[in-house]
Amino acid sequence: MLRRKLLVGLCFVVYVASAVQEGQAANTWKLAGTGSWTTPANWSTGAVPVAADNPIAITTGGTAIINAAGTYGGSGEIWVGDGGNGNAIPNGAGNLQISAGTLVSGTYFGVGRLFGSAITTSTTSTLTISGVGSLVKTNSLGGSQRDMEVGWNNLAGGKTMGIVSVLSGGGLSVNISALVLGTNFNGSNAAQGVGILNLGANSSDTATVAVGVLWAGKNYTNAGIINMLGGTFTIGSVQESRIGGQGGTGDSGAYGFMSQAAGTTTSAGAFQVGAYGLGVINLAAGTINTASWTDLGRYSSGFGVG
Repeated sequence: MLRRKLLVGLCFVVYVASAVQEGQAANTWKLAGTGSWTTPANWSTGAVPVAADNPIAITTGGTAIINAAGTYGGSGEIWVGDGGNGNAIPNGAGNLQISAGTLVSGTYFGVGRLFGSAITTSTTSTLTISGVGSLVKTNSLGGSQRDMEVGWNNLAGGKTMGIVSVLSGGGLSVNISALVLGTNFNGSNAAQGVGILNLGANSSDTATVAVGVLWAGKNYTNAGIINMLGGTFTIGSVQESRIGGQGGTGDSGAYGFMSQAAGTTTSAGAFQVGAYGLGVINLAAGTINTASWTDLGRYSSGFGVG
């Protein structure tokens, strides 16, 4: 077990929320149960979502299924579970399963978020990608709107969990964007988000996740968890990836955990466990490769265990 703390200057990340643009039409999932993405009657507009729809939202507690070859989604935002942000989107959890075909999101993609609504109870939303299914973010906008955020809570008193599972050969590509597990940006420890990534069903799984940068347990008291039983996890940016506290000493209560039992993790940039918060990494088997340095307990408020 290695524990190390280094005292350096502070840095701050300003997070800007994405919003529905005036004049853009939402298309929301209508079913409380399970149904096909490609059935027009399952959507609020009476049509299968197209590129002009923004956002595409699954927030009724139901489950949308994509299980046929083809390309779906488009250039806008996709929300799987949402607490609303002053628009007409229903508030609630959601679930999405992709076992064939490719879902494309051009800007923000969220799984399990509470944003500016009256919801104060816990919600859990899920995204499962398997088989020949895949999700690709194309990053048509810059800044924070490129991110994929799992377990994003911006509502004091609310709690939300987002779970992403990439299994049995499925693929997730966030390109140059950040994969953020557990975050909020309302400046309050009372808003708690938990983001979970499950990669691989077993040691022979060929599932893949490719991201620009990883922030697990980004800030405040939020938590990010990676459970890796197999597959390949690639972090392509030279920007620093952080497990446990991303932005500053105010994130000392953030928690990040990574457990790897098989497979390969590769990071092009620095890999920090316990940057400003608590970070734990458990490498039972498999390989973690970094092209830059690895640090446990990066800053004065950080604590890393590995």
